Amino acid sequence: MPGIGAPAANSTAEAMTATIGMIVTRLTQSAITATPIILTPTLTPSPTSSPIPSETPTVLPSSTQTQLPCNQVAFVADVSVPDGSEFYPGDPFTKTWRLRNVGSCAWTTSYAAVFVHGDQMGAPAVVTLTGRVEPQQAVDISIDMIAPNELGTFRGDWMLRNDEGREFGLGNGVPFYVEIKVVAPEVPMVLYDFTSNACSAEWTSTASTPELLPCPGNTGDDTGYVVSLDNPQLSDGTFAGFHSLLTSPTWDSNPAWNPEKSGGWIEGIYPPFLIQSGAHFEAKLACLYEAESCDVNFTLRYRSLGTEWQDLGSWHRTYEDSPKLIDLDLAEMVGQNISFMLRVDANGIGGLDQALWVYPRVEK
Repeated sequence: MPGIGAPAANSTAEAMTATIGMIVTRLTQSAITATPIILTPTLTPSPTSSPIPSETPTVLPSSTQTQLPCNQVAFVADVSVPDGSEFYPGDPFTKTWRLRNVGSCAWTTSYAAVFVHGDQMGAPAVVTLTGRVEPQQAVDISIDMIAPNELGTFRGDWMLRNDEGREFGLGNGVPFYVEIKVVAPEVPMVLYDFTSNACSAEWTSTASTPELLPCPGNTGDDTGYVVSLDNPQLSDGTFAGFHSLLTSPTWDSNPAWNPEKSGGWIEGIYPPFLIQSGAHFEAKLACLYEAESCDVNFTLRYRSLGTEWQDLGSWHRTYEDSPKLIDLDLAEMVGQNISFMLRVDANGIGGLDQALWVYPRVEK
């Protein structure tokens, strides 16, 4: 019965379609009205990372803090006389250290630098500080000393002493020190000695001209004189220590009667000699001891062959004056044959003026 079966199959298909449509409609409505679900992803940490712990500050107990000692000193610099400085025997010098107060207590004038060991070198054993030195402040400490008379290396150790008499130094009681070398003095080379060669010169005076004065002369000669003295006493009471030339101008017993001859002069002209490199003229000028009326002008002149006399210098001395040391560079004369003149002019009655050239010489 094929005709009856066909309509039934169609009805079934339609019914199934309607049912499916209803289901889809309900599902759609349910999707629209349903409460949405939000998924939160869970983060998985990387296998190479590790958690960072929070930092907790560590507090040290106050008992571990370092306390500065009351008295402590640090070396800053040698202001003068660095280690190894050279001096001649008996030379005076001043050693100055720069030190810093690195303790917690101020240094007062009750503190002092004290000699503790080695070579004292003529210094006082205790040198009191002259002012207050606060913590972290630097101070210069100076001490006068004298180089020993022996040759060699010498060292003196010093420390500071507080107001309770306790000594302290650098770090664990290390002293600060002075170290010098005493060396032999250089001996100058004497190129010409005017005293030894006095009688090689031509000596004249106001009264003798044109005749030459005898050499050596006689003290008290009224025409003037020149004599050599081994170690004369100077007007200040000291001794020359060297042979010297005593020169005295003309003695005019009545200058009021003949004022042109009052005072007078005496001069000696030496033969020329070659001036070498580094040469200089040196002498000490003074009046003789007990020549209380001495009042003179010393003059040193020079000339080369065929030229006029030129003054190297002139110096006024009286009995009350201290001896005058002169040291003149002769660099401009090097390589020339030079003749020198020693001259003394009296500023009063000649013969009462006894003028000393102490060890006049040219040396290098």
